[in-house]
Amino acid sequence: MKNLTRWAITGISASLLALIAVSVAPAASQARVVRRVYPEQPRYAFTPELYFTGKMGLFEPNDETDGLKGFSSGFFGGIGIGYRSAPYLAFEGEIDYYESEFDFVDLRVTPLIFNVRLIYPGPFVEPYLEGGAGIYFAELDFGFDTDSGAGMGFHFGTGLDFRVSPGIILGLEFRWFFAEPDFSDVIPEDPNVGGFAFNFLLRAMF
Repeated sequence: MKNLTRWAITGISASLLALIAVSVAPAASQARVVRRVYPEQPRYAFTPELYFTGKMGLFEPNDETDGLKGFSSGFFGGIGIGYRSAPYLAFEGEIDYYESEFDFVDLRVTPLIFNVRLIYPGPFVEPYLEGGAGIYFAELDFGFDTDSGAGMGFHFGTGLDFRVSPGIILGLEFRWFFAEPDFSDVIPEDPNVGGFAFNFLLRAMF
């Protein structure tokens, strides 16, 4: 009787194992086919992006004797449009505005620039380096007279982007720039109207 019971238990166990093996095998085979047709995706995927940028912050004038020595800190702002063509590369066109003053003299500058960003890609936080050049339109207002000019300038900078949603990025930017517009009337020598800018950014994807 014990032998019969032992054989019965062994037979039932073998039958259950065989049934499990038969039921699992097609599922495993199907999973391998699915993986071949649809390869595993990376942790995050890149899609080219067209985006709008708005920025606002502080302009700190250079302290050079041939520049804006003695001028005060002022407002900096700008808007632009950009295209991120690869995970590590973006191209931007920008129009900015900044101002400063010294005693009774007011400085207002409007740069039109082209910018390139080299980005270290990440799912949520992305540091980058940037650089570019453009035309700087400047005006010095003395109260009783004004002098204006335009000239080429260039800039370098760095920043940090934080992706808060698939279509919205908040960021911080630090930029240094140099420009000597060609003033013609009041100023005998063309000053360097560049300096530093510290900005908060908002990027919105189209």
